[in-house]
Amino acid sequence: MTNAMATTRTSTALSRLLSEETSSASLLQRLGTEASPLLDFWRSSLTAPLRQLADRGGKEFRSRLLEIAWIMAGQSDSVPGELTAIVEGLHLGSLVVDDIEDGSDTRRGGPSLHELCGLPIALNAGNWLYFWAPELLCRLELRPEVELGLRRSINDAVFRAHYGQALDLSVRVTDLRHQQIPPLTDAISVLKTGSLMKLAAHLGVATASMDRDLVEAVTDLGQTVGVALQMLDDLTSITLDSRTSKGREDICQGRTTWPWAWLAVTDALGYARLRQVHREVMLGASEPDVLIQQLRARVADIGRVQIEQKLNVALGTCERRIGRRSGYERLVQWIDELNQYAG
Repeated sequence: MTNAMATTRTSTALSRLLSEETSSASLLQRLGTEASPLLDFWRSSLTAPLRQLADRGGKEFRSRLLEIAWIMAGQSDSVPGELTAIVEGLHLGSLVVDDIEDGSDTRRGGPSLHELCGLPIALNAGNWLYFWAPELLCRLELRPEVELGLRRSINDAVFRAHYGQALDLSVRVTDLRHQQIPPLTDAISVLKTGSLMKLAAHLGVATASMDRDLVEAVTDLGQTVGVALQMLDDLTSITLDSRTSKGREDICQGRTTWPWAWLAVTDALGYARLRQVHREVMLGASEPDVLIQQLRARVADIGRVQIEQKLNVALGTCERRIGRRSGYERLVQWIDELNQYAG
């Protein structure tokens, strides 16, 4: 596994800021001195569960892209922890809510948050992360016009992600004609993963630069890379044994994923045959692993090519628009690591 894919297990900016959020000084300043007897309740029901989940680590794709965008904007100092916590906090909040909606039992090698502390507490904590993001932005003391623009970007990302989630939760691959699957899969990817990766890139570059061409190019890069990452997530859920639990979950819930989209475009007959196997799985007449193996055999190579093309298009388009500026080599290295992980 490459460094880009390795799970981070150290204390993160997100975890540190969550801890600071429920320090006595912070809570009393926010809620007033009358809240003093209640501090331990907030810690145990809000930030402690979130910190436990955050400290399990993650691949931190959004943080990595944010850092690259920050450097491409000409910055040589470290990315402010608040920016990192905004994107990773929003992502963590979406995972908490996704796990509730999907009925997922595990997350990052341990129990999902609603399994750990109950659905009501988990739902409140996940939603709290959405509202915490703009609060973190305030702490950076940016120029008012810059802060307003970033607030709008945060709101747009969360808003669009919920549109994507609405499709992901309601549309079932078994109910679709094969022509409908590619555009729906792309829309879900753009709205969900694409929106948060777009936000990560935008926060990194727009906080540090007023160059409109630069900001637009790096922001667009983030969205395209986000779609490629969703492709990568969907592909590895059927090609990596360590991730097949995710593949089984997608199959049993009838999710519209990229392997189905690739198959629908390249092999209509094969798609029809595997749709029948899928129906048998949904009826309990066949095992999900049987379908995973057949999908893997038919689309693994196609998927790797598609991911490589998507990432290379993102890189090439960005280079044409803004050239090989500072941070470009780090971007190239990261893109290469993602391609290697795809196989």
